[in-house]
Amino acid sequence: MYQYANALVNRGHRVTVFTGNTFKLKPAKYPSEEIIKGIAVRRFKICPLPLYDQFFLSFGFLISLASFQTDVIHLFSWIPSFFIFSTFMIAKLRGIPLIMYPQCYPERSAYSPSLVKRLFGSFMDKALGPIFFKRADAVIALTQKEAIFYKRAGVKKIEIVREPVLENKPLGWNSLGNFKRKFGIYREDLVILSVARIVRYKGIHVLIYAVAHLLKNGVNAKLLVVGEDWGFLSKCLALAAQLRCQSHVIFTGHISEAELSCAYEVARVVVIPSFFEGYGRVVLEGWLHNKPVIVTESVGLSEIVSPDRGLVVKTGDWQSLAAALHRLLKDQEMQSKMAHKGFELTKHHITLQKAIDKLEAIYEHVTYNPRVEAELRC
Repeated sequence: MYQYANALVNRGHRVTVFTGNTFKLKPAKYPSEEIIKGIAVRRFKICPLPLYDQFFLSFGFLISLASFQTDVIHLFSWIPSFFIFSTFMIAKLRGIPLIMYPQCYPERSAYSPSLVKRLFGSFMDKALGPIFFKRADAVIALTQKEAIFYKRAGVKKIEIVREPVLENKPLGWNSLGNFKRKFGIYREDLVILSVARIVRYKGIHVLIYAVAHLLKNGVNAKLLVVGEDWGFLSKCLALAAQLRCQSHVIFTGHISEAELSCAYEVARVVVIPSFFEGYGRVVLEGWLHNKPVIVTESVGLSEIVSPDRGLVVKTGDWQSLAAALHRLLKDQEMQSKMAHKGFELTKHHITLQKAIDKLEAIYEHVTYNPRVEAELRC
């Protein structure tokens, strides 16, 4: 949202972001109004409710939005939130064109650890969602699969806008050397990188099984996992110890953007082993760093991982993942060709400028009024 807002401001549009004055879903004390690189930001006090951590009230938000003058409202996300529901209602009552950006996938609720959240999430996405989506002036999808979901729900105006990733600044040799020393990475290591929160549905345990198999077959693989622990790290560590590959599995925890660039730089291949991934921007990050990718068929962006850009494997199948890794790690020419093709696609076709071009076209479409246009001509 920040990238889009910043780019729209640079093209001469006026952008205001309405959001809660929160940090990690808790009340915070940020400035109530702020200008960030030309983007007007309004933060509203919230009143948390005890039953659900994402549903809190904000009467200041409601009052301000009811009178705010704007040509279009762009609603990000689709979660059970006062901000989401009240924005939708006010837009409809005031007759302001509404664009929804739900990032909604019918399978996502199945991977919540809580039964209550699974049931409620399924109701939100499959029952309540379509009622709202059909009444929006346009709905933006990230992938073709997501677009098909909206189409089946009866949505008429659907546009696919792939979220781009931005190039990082070039790294110095000192930064790269320091990173390697910090995490014990050596020249002979064949580094497999996975960037994900450490939660079960991200499939890191499947990747550990695959790495253990590679080691048994003489491949000097080293798994580098970048991401914060969301409650599954201890089980991954225990599995690595059980399979006797713990010295070849590195969990970095949270790292800086510069260190993340280093992680991509040292990798031979980037793997997204998720059981579910609505989008999978790590695919684009890997390509933008000139690395080949291996993804499961459950990753949203697997639809653009053609055979000349990477490999797609069966979800949850460590044997097919191990075979794909073995094939790719042993063939440097294949690595180079796949990385180049992926880089070319990301560099030239999935860019911020192209995304903003599409957004502007959507805004123009939903705000177009033939009667006003005729009056202006007269």
